[in-house]
Amino acid sequence: MRLSFRNILGIFLLVLLVGYAGIKGLIYYKVKSGVDTASNKMRIFATLRYEGISSSLLDRSVTLENVSFLLNGLEDGFNIDTITLQTDDIGYLLKGFDFRRGDLPERFNISIKGSKVDLYGSMIDKVDQSLNELNSMSKGLVTSACGNKLFLRPADFRQMGYDILNSDIEFGYKFTGQGIQLTYDVTTRDFGSASMLIKMTGPTRPSAMAFKSNPPQLTEISITYQDLSYVHRSNEYCAKEGNRDITKYIEAEVNKPDKAYAYQWGFIPGPGLKQAYKEFLTNPGTISLTMHPPADFTPGSLGLYKPETIPTLLNMKLSVNEKPVSDLSFSFIADDNEEIASLQDRFSTFKDILQKDDKKTPLVQQPTKIKKTLPARYHEVKVAALKSHIDDKVRVYTKKSKQIRSGRLDKVTASALHVTQDVHQGKFTMIIPKTDVLKVEVLFAR
Repeated sequence: MRLSFRNILGIFLLVLLVGYAGIKGLIYYKVKSGVDTASNKMRIFATLRYEGISSSLLDRSVTLENVSFLLNGLEDGFNIDTITLQTDDIGYLLKGFDFRRGDLPERFNISIKGSKVDLYGSMIDKVDQSLNELNSMSKGLVTSACGNKLFLRPADFRQMGYDILNSDIEFGYKFTGQGIQLTYDVTTRDFGSASMLIKMTGPTRPSAMAFKSNPPQLTEISITYQDLSYVHRSNEYCAKEGNRDITKYIEAEVNKPDKAYAYQWGFIPGPGLKQAYKEFLTNPGTISLTMHPPADFTPGSLGLYKPETIPTLLNMKLSVNEKPVSDLSFSFIADDNEEIASLQDRFSTFKDILQKDDKKTPLVQQPTKIKKTLPARYHEVKVAALKSHIDDKVRVYTKKSKQIRSGRLDKVTASALHVTQDVHQGKFTMIIPKTDVLKVEVLFAR
């Protein structure tokens, strides 16, 4: 029986379709097995859930959808819209990204979209309590321009208008003809974005033998930060906390004691870096830092050099708002500084307490019991009941967008919700049709 060209073409397309479906099915099975195995191993401290797995042979990628991590013993964790793993080698897709020692793809990338951390959650409350205790321990030893707070807490960020930290994160590596490039990028909406590029010469292919015969050598580090409103918000908040205007707050912040710089930054900036810091606080924009270490440099040897020689050794270049900073001098706090030593002792004691059983070693000894007020939380409220929550903070989830509309509820009409946000230019009111509302959460304490 002779087959027509149409029949041959149909059979070819059918085989191609079956093969494509088979490869997609194998990728799904391999990835799901790997994720479920990892989830089982995590159960001692957290629960991992996800709603779906998708893959693209064109992009050579696999995506986990609507992922959530719930930490054991807490009411919440954090949620992620998607986690995408991507590589140039389709073989790693078929193996479910089962990496073995000395067997790596030439390019690998992880993209995390919509990683959400609720600043009103129980997980963040633990962090807030710890930082509050550290601030209490530093009182009398270190002063800060921001209401004498050495560390800003989640409670402070909430006062700045942050309810949820929503971030997109991407990191990975690739082998080039000259060596390896590592990249890391993170953007937190209405906060800031940072990117880092690390270049190393050495192995040009992903094999254990290549690493052994030609070890990686660091040649370049580039770091860029761009402010997306955090500096504006923190300036306003800290100026209010210190009962001064923003200009006076910036002066106080830039000229704070050396010991405050030592604990917040890890070093004490010289005149040039302080002036650059003042420029950035006054006109928030971008900071760019590049370093090109010499060929014989190893990161482990950095502690052997004096601070005044490090900028030249690493060929450091810094710019703030595209203006080069010529004076990069800095220093470290003296090892025998009694005040810093006292603060270190307090922090070490606090760390020891955290590592012990809270029942056996209370964090703070209190002679009398104090009735605790339950912290405010976001609770889902029906649209019909929202009129009793005018002026309360709300989060509105809509059907057409993954973006959460947050602000204060100004008005509820027959057809829409009026939600107002505070912005630097004043106030902005969003009118959200009720037909587009998926759910509404209101902040209050029960």
